[in-house]
Amino acid sequence: MERLRKGNHPRIIWTPMPEELTKKKPKEVMKSKWLWESVAAENVLFFTGNGVFCSNSPKRIEDFLDGNDYVGVPWGNHGGTGGDATSHSLRKRSDMIRILEKFDPEPEMDAQDSHYFAKHLIQEGTAKMANKTTTVLFGGITDDLETAPFVVAGTQDRLTFERREALLMV
Repeated sequence: MERLRKGNHPRIIWTPMPEELTKKKPKEVMKSKWLWESVAAENVLFFTGNGVFCSNSPKRIEDFLDGNDYVGVPWGNHGGTGGDATSHSLRKRSDMIRILEKFDPEPEMDAQDSHYFAKHLIQEGTAKMANKTTTVLFGGITDDLETAPFVVAGTQDRLTFERREALLMV
């Protein structure tokens, strides 16, 4: 695999995507072994345009790296373990590759990648999955109006106008 360096910054690596992946849905690309093998780092922070990182949060990325191989925003699946990674997540590259090698994603292509990976990581039992408390610290909205979460994903339509306004002002 050839990696091209663009510009003068050594930390920016441009890797052209194979033509067949350019026509796939994001959830299919995320379940592509090529993607995970192309990533240069072991710890991978994924995010979409459907949210923000909160600069006023007392939490930093390092708080989630220690002791977690997979962290997403809170969800109701698997008793809250792992978290939903469709908008923001922190994952280990080696875990994603191992799951793709052990469990064929083809029968589950309609499932979101976070459902596929979390299900198999939990079944396998070797990855350190974030617990429900950690997923709330990563991207949950709590009653604490003074503390911003690490990430906010989506429009937070379940919050009252007052709570949403307070979140924006933290």
